[in-house]
Amino acid sequence: MPFETVIALATAMFILAAIPGPSVLTIVARSLSCGFSSTIPLIAGVVLGDIIYLVLSFMGLSIVINLLGDLFIIIKICGSVYLFYLGSSLLLEKEKATKYNEIITKSELSKNFFLGLSLALSNPKVILFYISFFPTIIDMSNISVSNLIYILLVVESVLLSVLLIYSYCSSLTRGLLTSKKSVQYLNICSGSVLVGSGVVILTKH
Repeated sequence: MPFETVIALATAMFILAAIPGPSVLTIVARSLSCGFSSTIPLIAGVVLGDIIYLVLSFMGLSIVINLLGDLFIIIKICGSVYLFYLGSSLLLEKEKATKYNEIITKSELSKNFFLGLSLALSNPKVILFYISFFPTIIDMSNISVSNLIYILLVVESVLLSVLLIYSYCSSLTRGLLTSKKSVQYLNICSGSVLVGSGVVILTKH
């Protein structure tokens, strides 16, 4: 694969990942409210969702989406409902406003992972990228399995790096806020972002 193609692909993926959308906003909000470690399964879910779309591009993404239209609607609703739940929990549980919980249960790990997956799978920006823009860079009709694996490594490395940077920087900001009032404001902002992300996912087509 030409080096110029790899650079173009990495640049396009960086721009896509860096533009704040529901996934990025949710990761930032979770990192601010619960710390960097809480976002790892969330990020893993987002990356897996992106991998699924990339592989589906190889198979003919638009055809698959038409066949599984109802499934994507269900994924969108489930992700939105869970975001509403997370956001409202931060907004309403004032008793816990001054306490950060760094201990993540297995249940929370799985919920965060599937939330990340649903965010990626229901994100119109990602779908549009792989249907419209991605084929202009890579000719998916004439590509080997080894090249597909190489593309996966490039694209997902860029996406993972960007999301981890967002999360880590947000967690550093969170660590600077120690007073009761600042933590309460932080929870209100984080909760509002989560609820807002749920609304965006639910209303976007």
